[in-house]
Amino acid sequence: MRPTAGISQGVVTRHDLNYGANPERDNERTMSEKGEQVMKFADVAAARQVMALIGKYASDCGKGFSLKHLTIGNETLSVSNGSASQPQNAVVVRQGEGIAIYWDLRNAGAPLATLAEHERDARTMARRLCGLGHGC
Repeated sequence: MRPTAGISQGVVTRHDLNYGANPERDNERTMSEKGEQVMKFADVAAARQVMALIGKYASDCGKGFSLKHLTIGNETLSVSNGSASQPQNAVVVRQGEGIAIYWDLRNAGAPLATLAEHERDARTMARRLCGLGHGC
């Protein structure tokens, strides 16, 4: 699950860190991506609305995807597909008006990160956002 349309609506600030590799240019079967996205919204209501949208997108991913609510920050979703041919994992955390997304996907290879690693990063970011006064 990658960040998608409508999610950036109402964003005040946004920071992206993205790793993308493809050893065989133009061959989608060998593509790998991993990223972190942190967004700050104008208010908590806007961030909640985007979390609801992310949850909808995740639940629309279909058969094979697992969606779980975790107890990190104010709201957290964990999404994975467990596919051997295209593993995809994501953890999305909201703390106040901040949302952080940790995700990876890889075609024809082992996952670039585990859900546990994404959860660890989400916990760290939730603490940082809390320390900055974002909804604690």
